[in-house]
Amino acid sequence: MGRQGYGLQEDDYLCGPASLQRAFRQYGVRLSQTRIAEACGTEIDEGSGDEEIHRGILHFGFSLDPYETDVWNEGINWLDDCITRGLPVLLCVDDWSHWVCVYGALGSRTYMKYNVFDPGNFDWNKEEYGHNMYTEKSLIRRWRCSKRARVEMDMEESLAYGGIAVYDRSKNTRGSEEAE
Repeated sequence: MGRQGYGLQEDDYLCGPASLQRAFRQYGVRLSQTRIAEACGTEIDEGSGDEEIHRGILHFGFSLDPYETDVWNEGINWLDDCITRGLPVLLCVDDWSHWVCVYGALGSRTYMKYNVFDPGNFDWNKEEYGHNMYTEKSLIRRWRCSKRARVEMDMEESLAYGGIAVYDRSKNTRGSEEAE
């Protein structure tokens, strides 16, 4: 079990809901990981994939902008654009096995450091309650999904870098998907 109230995932399969919890808090919305997991349809044995994350975002009245590319600098440009506009972004990292939330950045484009909330209950992650700084190079390394992993997961058509920008409809006007 994680440290309740600090945002670290409360169970092994809750990295997606915990990352969404951080994204929603950026807009002043406080929801429990359990409530977010129920809305997403997160399952104990599977966790949350893209579809479940999309479902949770839309369920709570937010909108989203999913993004995928095989070109690392296109991915970073998209991420920088989102962060510049104040949007939290969920990235699937570690060969698409774990969700994190990028919620800000410091520095100039040539030397950017990204604020990344990693909800994992890893020993190295607990000291700062999941809040870490990543250089562009270290973030790219963790974000990229290897070809080997995509083949093993039978996801050969998927792209190497994927993310989901979260929009609060009351504060943002852009979002590619709307709740039905």
